[in-house]
Amino acid sequence: MTAQEYLEFFARIFQVARAGDRIKYLLRQVDLYDVRNRRFAPIPGHAPETLLHTRLLPDPDILIMDEPITGLDPFGIKQVRDLIVSENREGRSILISSHQLSEVEKICHRVAIIYEGRLLAEDSMDRILMSLVKHREIQIDVEKVTKTLVKQIERLDFVHKVIVEDLTLRIEVRDDRDYRRMWPDSSSRRA
Repeated sequence: MTAQEYLEFFARIFQVARAGDRIKYLLRQVDLYDVRNRRFAPIPGHAPETLLHTRLLPDPDILIMDEPITGLDPFGIKQVRDLIVSENREGRSILISSHQLSEVEKICHRVAIIYEGRLLAEDSMDRILMSLVKHREIQIDVEKVTKTLVKQIERLDFVHKVIVEDLTLRIEVRDDRDYRRMWPDSSSRRA
């Protein structure tokens, strides 16, 4: 089947109103619209098109997802993440069950931590992190450590202290929020 035929098939099963418009919208969301008439072989649980037909095609008010990015490559993870954020902005309530806390942190407004059937915490990710962290530190690996770099970092109002260990900067910061997001290039950080 082509991607278009595949989604039309599920649109008939789910009795999707205005199926053509919904299919067009969803295919554009994951950059598949231009190849909608190309034959493909979906891999259940592994591709964004599975997310489209099983969860989003019927245009539900509430979307419940269990480990939505498991098994995806980095591009697929980004596509699914962007799709979840976009659908939430459109007004859809989304409940995600996941062990991938770094992904949860990127896309969720509120988080609940459940252990052995008991609700341990429920709040924003920042507040949950603040309640668990007694000492907050950011580690940055750099190509070269200079006195100017260290002094610039020390001048930041949320920095307590900078410790230099070879090419690693251990930066002690205030614990009132997650300051990792303050760095211009968040892809190069470790915490």
